[in-house]
Amino acid sequence: MPPSLCDAENRVAQCLFCHSWKGK
Repeated sequence: MPPSLCDAENRVAQCLFCHSWKGK
């Protein structure tokens, strides 16, 4: 899952997921 998805439709939800995925 690329960080680009972070700025997709669900920016908030995806961003949170992005941060969680990046923090792992």
